[in-house]
Order: sequence, then C-alpha cells, then structure tokens
Amino acid sequence: MRTSKLWFSLAAAGLVMVSLAGTARADGIGVESRHLKAPERTALKAQVSKARHQNAAIFAKVAEAPKLAIEADQMKRGRAASITLPLRALGNDALFPMLEMLALDGPTRGTMPDSTWTTLRVGLIEAVGLIRDPRATAVLSAIVERETQFEVVYAAAEALGRIGDDASAKKLVRWARGNGPKRVAVMAALGECRRTVAATALAKLANTSDETQLLIVIKSLGTVGNAWAWQTAEISKSGEGAPVRAIAAQALMAAFMKSAGYTRAKAERALLVVDDPSTPALIAAARKNANADQTRALDALATRVAQNPAR
Repeated sequence: MRTSKLWFSLAAAGLVMVSLAGTARADGIGVESRHLKAPERTALKAQVSKARHQNAAIFAKVAEAPKLAIEADQMKRGRAASITLPLRALGNDALFPMLEMLALDGPTRGTMPDSTWTTLRVGLIEAVGLIRDPRATAVLSAIVERETQFEVVYAAAEALGRIGDDASAKKLVRWARGNGPKRVAVMAALGECRRTVAATALAKLANTSDETQLLIVIKSLGTVGNAWAWQTAEISKSGEGAPVRAIAAQALMAAFMKSAGYTRAKAERALLVVDDPSTPALIAAARKNANADQTRALDALATRVAQNPAR
C-alpha cells in the first residue's frame, strides 16, 4: 500500500535493488516451494489441502487475484496500483489460498508487464500480512531471504513485522543489521514490528552519519512508536507500547539534535507522531547542552508538542 511510494523515493537515492524476471513461473509467485524447509513445505501443503476441503469457494475467489491485478494496473492513476484491500476483504479464510499462490502453485505470468506482476505479488503479500497469522511466517521469511526486488522484500518484511512473533522480530532485526541491498528494505519495513527488540534495533541504527539511512530509520521509528497505532487492540495487546514509544522518542530526539533542515523536520514530525509522555523531559534535557540554533529548534518543538492534536 505504501510500498510503491517508498520504492520510488529510495530508487531516487540509488538504494533499491530490482530484479524482475521476464518469464512465467510454474511454482509459487513469491518463492519456489523448494526453498521452504521440508517440514514447512509439508505442513503448508497439508494446511492448504484442509482449507480447500473446508471452503473451496474461497480458493476460487483468490484465483481471481491476477485479474484484479491486471484491472488495477490498467486503471491506475499514479505510478503503481494495489489489490491489497480487495484481497484482505475476502477475510481470514483467504490466508491459505494466498499462501498457496505465493509458495506452492501460482499462476503463470504470461504477458503480464512488470507493473502488473509486481501489483499481484505485493498485493498478496500485504494481504497475508494484514491477517497477522503466524502460520504465514515460513513463506514470508523465505521471500525475504530469496527475493531481490525491493518492493517485494519490503512487503514481506512489513508483513512479518505485522505478525510480530518473537522469531519474526529477531529475524527482521538480524536482516536490518546485516549487509547488502536487502538491508534497506528491511530497515524501511521494521517499524511495522512494534516490539521492544525492533525499537531498540532502530535506535541503534539511528546512530549513523549516513543521512539517507538516518531518514529511513527516522520514518521507521515514527511508525514503531506511533501513538495512534498503539491504541488499537491488535497492537496494544503485546503490552510493549510504553517501552517502545519511550525508546523511539529518545532515539528521535537524538536524531533531532544532530540534524538540521529536512532531516530535523522529519525527526520532529516523527516525535509528534510518537507523542511519548517523556518528550517534554527529553526537550528540557537537550536544552542543557544546546547551541543557539538547537535552542530555537527545541523551543519550536516544545510549542508543537504542547499543541499536538494527537493529545
């Protein structure tokens, strides 16, 4: 959903890896089934078979996804289309039909252009992530590990973050700290993993002199600590809202103090989104060693925090 916008902004910075095969695939369209571990592949096949026996109609509905992607791509007004919402509207029963398409038996690409193929793959992955079912983690992890297209890696990492179980959170942190072009996509998606371990990793990643990386991490810190998101039942049930928001606020204040211009403005915006109760105290502490420019910026920030509509 947000994937296309992020992809184009990072592409402009030269940070996006792109690899779009031009041939049809006779396997899953997200990852080949042989790339799943044998027990995972066996379990998925059994789950798909059981789901089909219980509700064959939902498989027929998910089978319309390629048609949805073609229509959405043809009718798009911007640079990219999305079929995430209509797929998610099919309900939780669509999980295994979508996982089957992603990892076991997907449609052939045929003459689909790159944009349509990406719309289909990303839409399926995002819809799976919105279901937040841990049974999807094996497929999503395999996609992150094997895929080379930024949009697809980002969507799969974001989906794992939404599921947010311990194993997925640890994997995302490991990938974000690693090397290689895939790291950028995972860093950008890590904010959706609203866990203390993810917030802590993002705080460490914010300790960088690379402004491009810092901007990516600032955005993710704003997402991981988003005050509105932490009010939803699905996210707040982890009980980690207070520490996550506090960690995010502290890291964002550090980014605010060491930056200027556009980057400082982004850090300020993220601080307002997080709206952690510790923010006024962080501003007061930062004033003690601030120069004149930083003091003016802190004064303006304090005013905006006091007037923050989020409160």
